[in-house]
Amino acid sequence: PMLRWWPGNTYYLELGVGPSLLSRASFAGRELSTRFQFTSHIGGGFVVNKVHRFGLRYTHVSNASIKTPNPGLDLIEASYTYHF
Repeated sequence: PMLRWWPGNTYYLELGVGPSLLSRASFAGRELSTRFQFTSHIGGGFVVNKVHRFGLRYTHVSNASIKTPNPGLDLIEASYTYHF
C-alpha cells in the first residue's frame, strides 16, 4: 500500500510499505536470497502542467531476515509521467 498526499495542486509526497514478490532473487549483481521481500519507500513529485509529472523516490528492499544472507537493496528512482 502507498499513501500519496497532495498538500498543494502542483506537488505530492508519498510513503509506502509492504510485501513484494520479485521476478528473480538477484539484482544488480547482489543475491537477495529470496524473491519474497519487504519494500518501503518515501518520495515526492511535482506537476509541470496537465500532462507532465516528475517524481523522485528512495526505496529500501529487504527480506526482514527471514532468510540469510539479507544484504538489502537501496534504490533511488526517478519517474516521468505523461498523461494523455
